[in-house]
Amino acid sequence: MIVLPVFGLLITVAVQRIHGECQFPDQWSGRWFQSGVNHYININSTSITTKGECVQNVSDKFLIEDRDEDCRRCLVITEKHQNVIQYKENAICEKRSLDDLCGEITSDAPLYSMFRVDATPIPCPFDGLQAPFHFSYSRGGYTECKSPVSKADSCTSDSRLMLKFQACPDVLNTESTVEELLCLATWKDGSTKYMIGKLEHTPTSSDEDKYRCFVVGKSNGGSFEMAQSGDATCNGMSSPTDGSRTMKFNRVENHHHHGVGNGCRYPSWLTEHHTWHSLNHGHVYHFSPRNGTLRKSIPGAGPDHDIRAACYRVLNNTDNKATIVTHYTIGCQSGYACMRFYRRDNQVVEVQESENPMENSDDACRPDNFHSQLLTYSTLVPPSPKGRDCPFAGRYEISGGLNAEDVGKALAASRPGSENNPDKPTPCNPPGKQYLTVGCNSPDTMEFQSECGTKTVAAYTCYGHWKNEVTDVNYVISTPQGRSAPNSRRYCFIMSQVNGMAQQTLHIASVMESCHPHPLGRLHWAFNITHQGLCSSESSSVTLTSIPLLVLLAALLVAVVNRR
Repeated sequence: MIVLPVFGLLITVAVQRIHGECQFPDQWSGRWFQSGVNHYININSTSITTKGECVQNVSDKFLIEDRDEDCRRCLVITEKHQNVIQYKENAICEKRSLDDLCGEITSDAPLYSMFRVDATPIPCPFDGLQAPFHFSYSRGGYTECKSPVSKADSCTSDSRLMLKFQACPDVLNTESTVEELLCLATWKDGSTKYMIGKLEHTPTSSDEDKYRCFVVGKSNGGSFEMAQSGDATCNGMSSPTDGSRTMKFNRVENHHHHGVGNGCRYPSWLTEHHTWHSLNHGHVYHFSPRNGTLRKSIPGAGPDHDIRAACYRVLNNTDNKATIVTHYTIGCQSGYACMRFYRRDNQVVEVQESENPMENSDDACRPDNFHSQLLTYSTLVPPSPKGRDCPFAGRYEISGGLNAEDVGKALAASRPGSENNPDKPTPCNPPGKQYLTVGCNSPDTMEFQSECGTKTVAAYTCYGHWKNEVTDVNYVISTPQGRSAPNSRRYCFIMSQVNGMAQQTLHIASVMESCHPHPLGRLHWAFNITHQGLCSSESSSVTLTSIPLLVLLAALLVAVVNRR
């Protein structure tokens, strides 16, 4: 009577020990798709929903118990990639040992593939070759469709490729269609390179229609072959020339001649700062001087919203201006766009971009597509610019605004919390006198000062300035002091001298992303100033008639403009 409980305890311990030794790798946990299974398969540390509980494991062999059927199977599981696992299993579910059941699995047993649901994409594995490509294709052994030629375009993400199939009138089983290929996994078996991809071609297509296995051949002089499976498995796939659909890719030569890898580069005065921010940080421009590529992104939006502009042809390039035809990619749509860059200062550039990418590169910069007088500008500054001397050094008294709150808004702009509420004025009643000093306490600093009970100072650091010789307008880029430089909002003060006026006026307005006033920009701050003399002057020792009018226009960026 005493032995049985002890024996039972020993049995329990043994079973727990077996269970403890059988555990699937952590990276397998998640949801998986398998062809022929009408729901996703869940794998956790000890079970597979369609198979059962793992009770024993030796190397890649797993003994799985189906408790509903009260039997066991052996699964030989191989991880091909973090997004792909494959397995073979014995045919009959029986109550036998791992060695017995696994020994029945032959080399020609069916191979099952499981693909991770919501997998993180990978760069498409085409030996470093970049689209666009021309390609021909054939289906099921039919004649190759060569003319008209099909085309593969790059996407902003290097995990995607846009396949544009053309129908050949004299070839059966061909049609004009567009498919987007998303690359999910790649691995090698011997010398054979496999890839798992997901094809998006119709809104209603199922996972059975989307997942495909590919065999990718080695590149030879910018060309390579690729075979595609006919279903969502890798069964029967062993060669890049044998599949349900086979394709032969050739890199577009004229793009290669003008573009990446053959001398087309953005100017050095642009790429010396690899990264530029628009004034309100709505866009980031990142230049890669090595391969002549610009990536324009919206912070927080993800890579699928990026714009890639590869240098295609430089039309002109001087010390201060460059006009470039770019191969422009937005998502998976591509074309040729014109971009013109202006070097305003070592730390300030401006850019204009054509609004409609063209299919023909020769059309990108034609006047009817790129009209510089009508296109808006984006003003760009490095993430952490250095202070520069401010122009128009001196002391100015603010003599009045368009409304009573304008001066308060200017003073409040540099205070903590004003990024979220830039319009909140500083309480000031009675207002007292307000001043603007430029380059007085420091050559790179402008200060708004208010004598309202206690003196309040809002200081701005100058980062760069330039002058339009035609309009005689001066531009100054600045940032409120006391903020972290990489994340703070930039201001653009626009200064112009006007003769024949009896007063001097300071205007502060809000515009979008640019020092150049935008038609939709609303007047934000506006007030008058009176010149009081140089920084060392105590008061208005200089008469108004001896000094030209100084008009300052400060551009506060208040919104992100996403023109595309």
